[in-house]
Amino acid sequence: MNLSTSTNLIFLYLLLHKQGGASAARHNLKGSDPSSSTREETKGEAIFRRNIDKAFGERRERFTEETNADSFDLPTDGYCWIHEAGKFCFEDDRFQSVSITDDEIFVEEFFDSKKYSYSLQNIQQLHLDYQSFSSANNNSGENRKLVHAMTDSSWLDSLDGIKYGCRVEEDFGSFSVFDANNATELLTANADSSSIWRFQDWVVNVDSDMIPISILTPIDDEDSNEEFPFEFFTSVSAVEPIPSSIVGCDPEKDSKPSPDISVEGHERFLQVIKAHDPSVSEEDYFANYDDVHHHRKLVPSWVTSFTAEISNTQWCGPGTDNGNTPCPDPTKDFDFNADNACRRHDHGAKYVQTSIGLPRLECYVDNQINQAGGHNWAVSAVYGKWGGAGAIGCYNFESYKCWKRQGWRIIYTTCGKKWKTKFGPSRYNGNVKTAGYKAKEKTCPYDYLVPF
Repeated sequence: MNLSTSTNLIFLYLLLHKQGGASAARHNLKGSDPSSSTREETKGEAIFRRNIDKAFGERRERFTEETNADSFDLPTDGYCWIHEAGKFCFEDDRFQSVSITDDEIFVEEFFDSKKYSYSLQNIQQLHLDYQSFSSANNNSGENRKLVHAMTDSSWLDSLDGIKYGCRVEEDFGSFSVFDANNATELLTANADSSSIWRFQDWVVNVDSDMIPISILTPIDDEDSNEEFPFEFFTSVSAVEPIPSSIVGCDPEKDSKPSPDISVEGHERFLQVIKAHDPSVSEEDYFANYDDVHHHRKLVPSWVTSFTAEISNTQWCGPGTDNGNTPCPDPTKDFDFNADNACRRHDHGAKYVQTSIGLPRLECYVDNQINQAGGHNWAVSAVYGKWGGAGAIGCYNFESYKCWKRQGWRIIYTTCGKKWKTKFGPSRYNGNVKTAGYKAKEKTCPYDYLVPF
């Protein structure tokens, strides 16, 4: 295969696969068993080298003594490559993979023969979510109190950089997914000054400014007879300096399954409920708000406890006795529909008591109480899309991507599902029933109106 044919084949392949992409990226894996590590590494390198020879032939270009190395330098050490689902970052012999899904960031870091994984909140996306409310309502003349409460999203900064769900795996032996110290190899130089490179077992298409634009990986079949035994992995949209050093996480400090509620988050919860309260005038709302310190000077005790009294119900409030509280009754003066909704909500199976005494439940369960009981201002003030519980958060069981072992390789692929913590007005997006509701302590006549 001549140089022109090889180049054309690659770009034709990228054009045809631009939308779909491969399901996983695969990389050589050194096992933790020293006796097998060298054999596995040698096997992987031999297969990859064979694929390079098959795709690019003997005409591939290499650096020579005459080559100006400064003009042919992939941005690896100290840089991050941005792709559609996150970014890959390189620092010396350390590698970081960042996967972003909505308001959660899942991070995996490889160094010192270990794999560190943890989660962070996507603060930038959460700020945008709250700004969308402000942009849509600032000039509408509707509920200036709520517009004000939503505009101030500074409480989110208290979550910035907080690691949680830390896990350390120590069985990766001498494996490092990518080592920026490893030499890159020029495979093809094109007439327009773009080029194709090898970076470990990635084949990287690079533009004329030496910026990566797409990545190919070896196909999964090591015995394949494909003329071009690589497949499209991902596009690269930008390159940026690495924002901070790759240091892993501390399982003693960062192992909580979800972030706790900060003081600022608690204050925002209270402020949003006050903004919803129809009994609080705009004059009183703004008079009792400290614009310098961004917290309320006075917090009524009824807001903190969210008692049944303010919602005119028997079931809407923390600490309800599920076994002894009277069943919702349409003949009584309480809000019958809200009582049914809150009774069901009190049976949420996924339940975590936060440090401020308010529960964090499954997003599906929180969304259902709003759907069935949101006509009640107090229920909506807490569990509505723009309610105070946006600062408390909820859990949704979602798929995620990670690097995992597959034979003598490590692949970047969907790794199953895990509980994710969702905050803000978009927390109900994509909510699914997973844990659902626990068994009822007693049956009430009107349970059929809100099936558990």
